Amino acid sequence: MIEQLQRVEPETEVLYVGTTRGLENQIVPKAGIELRTMEMQGFKRSLSLDNFKTIYLFMKSVSTAKKWLKEFKPDVVLGTGGYVSGAVLYAAAKLGIPTVIHEQNSVVGVTNKFLSKYVDEIAISFEAARSQFPSDKVTLTGNPRAQQFLNAAGDEFSWTQVGLRDDVPTVMIFGGSQGAPKINQSVLMALPELNQRHYQVVLQRDKNVMMPLWNN
Repeated sequence: MIEQLQRVEPETEVLYVGTTRGLENQIVPKAGIELRTMEMQGFKRSLSLDNFKTIYLFMKSVSTAKKWLKEFKPDVVLGTGGYVSGAVLYAAAKLGIPTVIHEQNSVVGVTNKFLSKYVDEIAISFEAARSQFPSDKVTLTGNPRAQQFLNAAGDEFSWTQVGLRDDVPTVMIFGGSQGAPKINQSVLMALPELNQRHYQVVLQRDKNVMMPLWNN
């Protein structure tokens, strides 16, 4: 999405805020995007002293986020869920900066439920998520697609490299975060049905393994 924004408006400046331990520490700087990080953690479901630390870290992060936002002066702040989004978007809302959250799942996460009371706009990927938010803020946008996958190999790419055919429609299935194992299991269970279809399927598993699923 950042790439598309910069394509439409080349002067677009972006500040990416993540966690100190997140994968973004490797990915974002390589993309030439400014990254700032903060320490955050989630609440424990059971009674735990760690929850006091969580509250402390949240309040500290909100204060830090307000400082960074005043320095950067963004036109809009976008969050996609997660603990850092909670602190940054809450801070932005309190400062009167336009805010948007994007919910990528059909079941809304805890952070986005919390933020829905404060943000200006809510983008959803699945219609099923609409009822879980204030209706007057919601727009069904779908999920932005990573164009890099389609452009990476160029015209030289061939599905024959993984044992499939180039002249057959191809469906690629992939998941992320903690939902990936469930997706993998569901696809494997669906193999008998997939084998009756006219298209071929590629399952992107964890650790960047691309698994072709042949049709009978």
